[in-house]
Amino acid sequence: MDGKITDIFYVLPFPINGMGGDNATGVSVGGFELSSDHCLIAGNSVDQSDNENYSSSGKRNIFLTITGKELDFSDTIWLTDYKENSDITVQTPSQVKLNEEQFLILWEEYNSKSDKVKVKMVTVDANGKKTSEIVETGLRLSDFVPILTADGLVKWYVTDSESVIFCAINPYDLSSVKGEIKLKGEDTGNDSGNDNDMTVRREKTLVTIMGMIMTLVSCPA
Repeated sequence: MDGKITDIFYVLPFPINGMGGDNATGVSVGGFELSSDHCLIAGNSVDQSDNENYSSSGKRNIFLTITGKELDFSDTIWLTDYKENSDITVQTPSQVKLNEEQFLILWEEYNSKSDKVKVKMVTVDANGKKTSEIVETGLRLSDFVPILTADGLVKWYVTDSESVIFCAINPYDLSSVKGEIKLKGEDTGNDSGNDNDMTVRREKTLVTIMGMIMTLVSCPA
């Protein structure tokens, strides 16, 4: 160093509108991962493209930014495109690195019309190109960030006031992930009693259905 200031390089992966000191930005970031050549950030945001009509309380959509490791470029890819009058509210996504060139993005969506929460998931490559269809499931996410384990499955858990539900999915076969998780106090609208609908009931200790494994552990009252 010898008293010299080194050169500083930076890039804005996702420019945000608003004024200095604004507490609300309309943006929430949920995952940062590195590929062999890129930096990937997953988040949700309101429309930031029009400064004059920008509102931090507008409709949010899921985005993925792809930035070169040399900070020489940055692109934004939108995974959803809900309009202002849509009944859907997207939550902050999670991002799981599967390998140097493939990533899993998961997020919850709340439908105010049906009063239901769904989880959507998709795999993308290091350039942000989708390598699977966006799959909708009746699963749930939590503050626990899903992780890739040694057996090749992506795992996480969700809780209510009585139970801990552990989930594991095969990220390379998202089309096989079906069914729903029913948390305490929620009405999923499906009371068929058929195990194949993957409604989680407290008396079940292990449910293995359609490529997904869930273990239910009851917590002390």
